[in-house]
Amino acid sequence: ATVHRKDTADETAMVGLVDYITAEVLENPILTTNSMGNMASQVVSRMPAVRHALLGYQRTFPALCVQNGQLGAVVDGRDIGPVIFPDAPVKLFVTADVQVRAKRRFAELCCHTPAVQFNTVLSDIKARDTRDMTAAVGRLVQTPDSIFIDTTHMDVDQMLQNALSHVKKVYKIV
Repeated sequence: ATVHRKDTADETAMVGLVDYITAEVLENPILTTNSMGNMASQVVSRMPAVRHALLGYQRTFPALCVQNGQLGAVVDGRDIGPVIFPDAPVKLFVTADVQVRAKRRFAELCCHTPAVQFNTVLSDIKARDTRDMTAAVGRLVQTPDSIFIDTTHMDVDQMLQNALSHVKKVYKIV
C-alpha cells in the first residue's frame, strides 16, 4: 500500500497506512519530492487520528535503529521535541533564513525534479512556515529546553559540528 494510491483526504485510509510503515518504505525517494512533502504537510499531518497513529512508531523508531546495529537516531519535525520526545536528552531547534532554506531545498529538488522553479519552492516554504506556526495540531514551537541553532551562515559541515558539540556536552563526550 502506498500513500499516492489512496485518497489523502480520507483520514481512515491514512490511519490504515501507518501499519505499513517500515524503514524500506521511508527510504522511498518519492517521499522527498516537493509534491509529497506538500501533501504530507498540508493534508495528512493535519489529521489528529493520523498523528496519533504515528506516535507509537515514531517513539519506537530510535530503539529499532539500535536493534539494527545503529547507535540511535536523529529525528526531526515540528513537534518532535514537545510531543514525540518531550524527555529527549538533546533537543535542537534548527532554523535558517527562509531564502537560505529555499535555496537549499531547491538544490536538493533539482536533482530529482529538473523542472522545479525556485520561486515555487520559496512560496511553498513560506506557506508551510505559516501552516506550521498556526497549526491546531502539532504546531511548530521551540521548547524551553531546546537549543536554538540558526544555520543561515553555516555549511553542512559547520551545521553538523555545531549540533555534535551540543550532543557531546550533554553526553559528556570529549
